[in-house]
Amino acid sequence: MRIIPILACLFLAHGEQNGTTLSIVKIYSNFAEIIRQVSDDQLPIEFSSGEWSDIRSDTITLFGNNIVVTSQTITEKKGSLNGERIYIRQSTTDQSITTVPAIMIDEKRNLVQDLTLNSRYYTVTNDRIEYGKMPPTDKYIVSFTYVSLNNTDGQFYISYLRSNLNWKTRYNLMLYNDGEKQQKTVLIGYADIRNNGVDSVVIESAELFGGDVNIRLNSPQQQYSTEYNRNPAASLTVNLAAASTFAPSISSAEELAGVYVFNIDKPFTIESKTNYVLPMLQPIVQVERYASISKAFDKFNTRTRGKAQRSYRLRSNQFLAKGSVILRESDRLVGESTWPDIAANDSYEFSIGTDPDIVYKENVTLLSTDKAMEQRYYSNRSSYEINLKLKNFKKRPIKVEYTQKFYSLQFTLEDKTSKFIRDGSDVNAKFSLQSDEEKDYQYRIEIIE
Repeated sequence: MRIIPILACLFLAHGEQNGTTLSIVKIYSNFAEIIRQVSDDQLPIEFSSGEWSDIRSDTITLFGNNIVVTSQTITEKKGSLNGERIYIRQSTTDQSITTVPAIMIDEKRNLVQDLTLNSRYYTVTNDRIEYGKMPPTDKYIVSFTYVSLNNTDGQFYISYLRSNLNWKTRYNLMLYNDGEKQQKTVLIGYADIRNNGVDSVVIESAELFGGDVNIRLNSPQQQYSTEYNRNPAASLTVNLAAASTFAPSISSAEELAGVYVFNIDKPFTIESKTNYVLPMLQPIVQVERYASISKAFDKFNTRTRGKAQRSYRLRSNQFLAKGSVILRESDRLVGESTWPDIAANDSYEFSIGTDPDIVYKENVTLLSTDKAMEQRYYSNRSSYEINLKLKNFKKRPIKVEYTQKFYSLQFTLEDKTSKFIRDGSDVNAKFSLQSDEEKDYQYRIEIIE
């Protein structure tokens, strides 16, 4: 058994031209886990401060089958111009600009030693300084010592989390219909992988993770999901990988401890500040259209009027990762929504805006109120009659679903027509209205306070 110090500096891939690859990349909604094979004879590679800001340093790990890590050190190496030769711009009597050599003495104050004026010292402004080579920057080095369990040089790996590589799901939902008779429904999901770093990323193997994974990452790069959409130039850096015959493909999701994993089957490269988009699924879906009315009961607001929402009920035979969806009816854009994670064969309801053709009016009438002693406490029992009027202004029939929310109120429901059903703290009902039809409905509730 031997103890070997190793200086292992993590790095961001700079593209295939440099011969660097990331062996395994596991991409989540707001970060990625990088796993890269290293060896003890690799030269140190340094991080700039900009690169380091996208890495969660406490997740950096060295591991392997034949080693035991005994220590880990993260060193910040400050870049300094002190003692370096620079050049100072000076104006001459004929208004031309010349430069003189100098030595930087204190870069915090820009105190320099002029090599042409008997080594005099003075301070200068930043715009007067020129450099003979690239100025040094801050760097970060991660080093380890470890114990090798045998005399052979085994394989081991570095892993860490970085926030400027992540992904989200985008959906296109297309419905084709003839009135209320649905003919065809198509849902296509895309994996939108974003590299917000300063370098391209060469990926040998990748997995995408969907589900609720709570990892703390303090980085402004997490804002990409909404930020790049507002940038008019962003479309110039979106790579629709599906256009390539040799583009990778994404497997169906596999469930793992409540998280879903999608495997990407081929290596690929994502350039800096680029979105790499891959088709990921086209499940079998069922979509039901209806108009929805959802409101909260208010005994003080006895007359209400409103319009229904354009709503949809979705069911898919595959897990759907959370993401944004663009909805089209008969090849025309009609709305946009955001979906949470949706389990396979579960239903999800969403709305995309009001429907001006479905109008409701509701009147609430207090019928009676009584005060009684119950179990040593006084309670108020108030009986209300609720009258609901629905009007369909469309030239086709429509389904309407109604929900009245009572939240924490204790109540009983009385409905002689059996149209209205209590479900917990809600009262629900479903109606069908023909073209240009108006209908009246009525039910009673008793609230106990």
